[in-house]
Amino acid sequence: MARIPSDPLFSTQWHLQNITPGLLDLNVVDVWDDYTGAGVDVAVIDDAVQRSHPDLDENYS
Repeated sequence: MARIPSDPLFSTQWHLQNITPGLLDLNVVDVWDDYTGAGVDVAVIDDAVQRSHPDLDENYS
């Protein structure tokens, strides 16, 4: 079962899944079918982190 995103513009992003024969793409739909991201933690921290913020204070080292 293909995991097609709910992005209404997905069909215009040809570089993700190109249905034109002979042209390159990332073929991400096939990858999404086998990969859920389970067990992966992602954090994005930039230079504007307030280290003393109550949500981060005990977890920032």
